[in-house]
Amino acid sequence: DAQLTSVLTFLPGVQKVGESEGLFIRGGTGTETKIFMDGSLINNYFTNSVPGIAGRDRFNTSLFKGNVFSSGGYSAAYGQALSGVLVLESVDLPETSSYDFGASPIFISGSFQKLSQNKNHSYGASLSYSNMGLMDKILPFNTNFDIAPQGVSSNANFRIKTNKGGIIKYYGSFDANKMAVINESNNSENRYGINASNTFHTLSYKQKLGKYNLNLSSSYSNNGSKLNIKFKNLNEESNLSLNEIGNYINFKGMIDRKINKLSTIKTGIEFNNLNEKNSSGKDYNDLTSSFFLE
Repeated sequence: DAQLTSVLTFLPGVQKVGESEGLFIRGGTGTETKIFMDGSLINNYFTNSVPGIAGRDRFNTSLFKGNVFSSGGYSAAYGQALSGVLVLESVDLPETSSYDFGASPIFISGSFQKLSQNKNHSYGASLSYSNMGLMDKILPFNTNFDIAPQGVSSNANFRIKTNKGGIIKYYGSFDANKMAVINESNNSENRYGINASNTFHTLSYKQKLGKYNLNLSSSYSNNGSKLNIKFKNLNEESNLSLNEIGNYINFKGMIDRKINKLSTIKTGIEFNNLNEKNSSGKDYNDLTSSFFLE
C-alpha cells in the first residue's frame, strides 16, 4: 500500500480494520494510538474519507529514517491513557542534491532537495496531483464511485545543522482531496461525497548541552471536511451536510541525561490545545498541560 501504517498491522496486538483509518490495538479505537513526528503530535495523520473507505497516510514513507512503535507500555512523555504510540523520526540532511519527476495513469508529481556546498543546511519542496478516474473506468472496482478519488498535495522543508552539533528541522504540508461513492440496496440508494483539506506544520530543535540533551518541538494543523449525504428510496429523497473544522497546536520541551551506561533520566513539559467546530453549531475546546518525569 506504500503506507507505513499498513506494515504495522502485521505486528502482534495490532488489528487490521479495512473500512476505518487508524492503528487499532487490542480492540481499542483509532484515537487511542497517537503518532508523533520528531517529538510533535500529528493530530491528523490520515486523510479524510467517506464512511466505509479508510483514509490513507498523508506522509510519504521516504520522509522518515526510522520509527519506534509500542503496543503496550511506553515512555512517560506520552500520556492520556493511550493504547500505543508510533514515534517517527524524519531524515536529517540529504546525502546530495536531487530532483525527481514521476508520472503514471494515477498521479503526476515533482520534487527537489537542495544541499548546501558546506553540507550544513538543506531545503526542498514537492507537488503532486492524483486522480483515480481513468483507472475507475478501466478496472472493475468493487466500489461504485460517483466521483473517483482525486487530490493535490504539496510540502516544503528545511534542515539546519548548528555549530554545536544540533539540528533544526521544519516540515510543512497542504493537501486537498475529494470523492463520492454510491451505495445501493434493494430499496434505496445513498450517495456520500466529501471535500476536505489539511494543513500541517512542525518545527523541532535538538541540541546537546554538555551531558544533557535538549529536545524542543511544536506543531500546528488545520483540518476541514465537508461531507454531503443524499438518501434516496422509493418514496422520498433527503440531503444531509456535515461540516467540520479543527485547529490543533502542540508544544513539547524535554531534557534527558544518561546516568552511567544503563539508565537515563528524562523530564519535560507539554501543551496540547484543540478547537473543533461542526455544522451543529457546537464548539469543542480543550487545553491539556502536563509535566512528566521518567
